[in-house]
Amino acid sequence: AGSALDSVPSAIALATVGYTFGWLSSVAFGSHFSSVLRSSKAKLFILAEQDEFTSVTQLYDMTKRMQGANDIEVVPGVGHFELESPLYDGLVASIIVGWLRQRRLIN
Repeated sequence: AGSALDSVPSAIALATVGYTFGWLSSVAFGSHFSSVLRSSKAKLFILAEQDEFTSVTQLYDMTKRMQGANDIEVVPGVGHFELESPLYDGLVASIIVGWLRQRRLIN
């Protein structure tokens, strides 16, 4: 998803849930990071506070290296797989819609 951000003209922004920026993830997915880092499009990263793949600190450090507007929303008290479960779909959707409105990407 992130690797296609700038190659899809109709993509106006990127919203992710549990995007993996940890060290081990970089071994498998490192080539995808460069597209996300250099894109000037707005990006939202929704992260579980207890994510097993990317720590809150790692995510903040990565966003400092990125172009464009980058926002982080940390969901307290949950892990990576918990946040991606249907139990949190409503919360995640609400966060994304609120962010799109705040960034004036939708009405």
